[in-house]
Amino acid sequence: MQFKKFQDKLIPNDIELLVPDNSPSNILIYIPWHEKYLEYVQPEFKDFFLKALPKLHARTTDVHTAISLSYLDKIIDLHQDKANRQVVALGLILHDIGWASLSEQEIIDSLSDYKGLVLSETTKGPKERHAIEGVKVSGKLLNDFDFEPPLSAEDKQEILDAVKYHDEPEQGTVNAQLVADLDRLWSFTHENFWQDTIRKDVTPEQYLANLTKDSETYFSTKAGLIIAKELLQDRAKEVEQSK
Repeated sequence: MQFKKFQDKLIPNDIELLVPDNSPSNILIYIPWHEKYLEYVQPEFKDFFLKALPKLHARTTDVHTAISLSYLDKIIDLHQDKANRQVVALGLILHDIGWASLSEQEIIDSLSDYKGLVLSETTKGPKERHAIEGVKVSGKLLNDFDFEPPLSAEDKQEILDAVKYHDEPEQGTVNAQLVADLDRLWSFTHENFWQDTIRKDVTPEQYLANLTKDSETYFSTKAGLIIAKELLQDRAKEVEQSK
């Protein structure tokens, strides 16, 4: 793997990072959306993903959601217990859609003051509000989209609950917990790991150690933790190559 300099830090050559104009810091750095990320979205959910996409461009949510979807079938297979694949997929597509309704300062606050996975007090307010706003936007999108076969009222409510509780999965159903774990796997992916070393101003070595430590209590399902540990092994190899 080849690396390049971004400002004064190394990141892999295949990761593109942009800083918004007039950004006060690196916190708002993001990975720009490209059509190649649609390859991560399962064909049967692509039309709905595209319907939601205009509201997913805040906070790298578009790239995050597409890449997290690529682990959908793996986490369901590893989980073994009964899960509703459509509910999990649609809940994941919508889980972060509320960020588009928040201010830039709220987004900055949501990314501030933590170097691993444990949230700071600063982050909690925006996190709670993006879930509330997300439920409002999600309800309209679910009602406006022509699903075939139609979603049941129970499925719609479970999807909305997954959006509401994806940061508090202990309050949700097993489907909501799988949405939460797919969301949290993003932190361990190639793309977000290196993005966050810049956003959080932390060395790759320290961030790897932080993720490894925090991961043990981060997931609601054993399946999520299993996948996270596999991803951590990949990140460890990349960190070693960057030295």
